[in-house]
Amino acid sequence: MTSELAALTKPVSKLIAAVRSATGVLYEPTRIRRRAKAESDALVLRTKAEIEAAELAQRAAARLSYLELRRQENIDSITESAIGLLPEDVSEEETDDDWMVHFFRLAQDVSDEQIQQLWAKILANEVATSGSFSLRTLQVLQTLSRDDARLFEDYCQLLFCVTREEHQEARQVSRRNPTKHERVVDSSTTVRTGRRYMLFLFPNVSMFLADRGFSHDTLNHLRNLGLVNFREDLFQVGAGRKLYLTYGGKRYTLEDQYAVKGASSYSVQALTDIGCQLADIIEVSSDDLYLTTVSDDAALNYQLLMEYGEENLC
Repeated sequence: MTSELAALTKPVSKLIAAVRSATGVLYEPTRIRRRAKAESDALVLRTKAEIEAAELAQRAAARLSYLELRRQENIDSITESAIGLLPEDVSEEETDDDWMVHFFRLAQDVSDEQIQQLWAKILANEVATSGSFSLRTLQVLQTLSRDDARLFEDYCQLLFCVTREEHQEARQVSRRNPTKHERVVDSSTTVRTGRRYMLFLFPNVSMFLADRGFSHDTLNHLRNLGLVNFREDLFQVGAGRKLYLTYGGKRYTLEDQYAVKGASSYSVQALTDIGCQLADIIEVSSDDLYLTTVSDDAALNYQLLMEYGEENLC
C-alpha cells in the first residue's frame, strides 16, 4: 500500500510541475484550494461588510441631519409664531428651564401648521405667565392628531366658561341617592380656583349636539384623549345666587328665577384640568342659535334665567 501511494505521488507531482510550467501558476490540491478560496471569500466578505457599514453610516448621518434640520425648522416656526402672540406685559418670573426643555422635545416633531399654532399659543402664554400649562398637558397635546385638534376646537365652541366673582367655583355637596356616575355641585360655594369649562346637558342642547355631529362615540373619543371628564356632574344654582358665565367673549349670569331654595339640578359635562388648559387657547365664536337654545332650555326646564352682562370674567 505504501509503495502504491509513493508511486502515485510522483506522477501527481510531475503533473503539478507541468501545469505550473505551462501556466505560471502553481496548481494546488483541492483541499488547499478550498482553504485559500475560503480565506479569499472571507476577505471579500469583510471588505464588502466594511463598505456596506460605511454606506450605512453615511445614510444614517444623512437621515439624522435631515431629521435635525426638520426639527429645527419646526422649532423656529413655533417660536416665530409665539413671538407674535406675546402680550405687551409678561410676568417677571423666569420660565422654568426644565419646562422649556420638555416643551421643545415634544414640539420639535410637529410639522402640521394648525397644531404648531396650538404649541405657539402655549409657549406664548407660558412665557407670559409661568406655570400656566402642566407637563402632562404638553404630553396629551403631542398625542393629538389634526382631526383630534379640530374636533376639540369644535367642541369648545359649545362650552361656557364658568366662574364667579373672585373666581369662585362649585364644590361637591351631598345628595339623596346619587348614582355612582354623578355628583352634585352647588354654585354658592366660594373656592379660589381657575377657569372651568362645561357643557350644559339640557334636553334641547343634547339634540343640538347630535345635529352638530357630536355622537356618543365622538364624546367618548374626547374622554379617552383625556380632555373631557368621563362622568357628568349635577349642578345647582343656590337660592339668591348667580352663576357667572362667559361664552364667545361675552358675560352672562344664570340664576334661579324664583329664588327657590333647593332648585332643580341639571347635568353638565366638564372638561378635565388638561382640557381646561387647552381650552384657554381656543378661540370661541358665539353661535346665536346655540345661545338661544341654552337660554330657552334653562328657563323652560329649570326655571333659570340667563342674562347678558358686560364684564368678561374668563
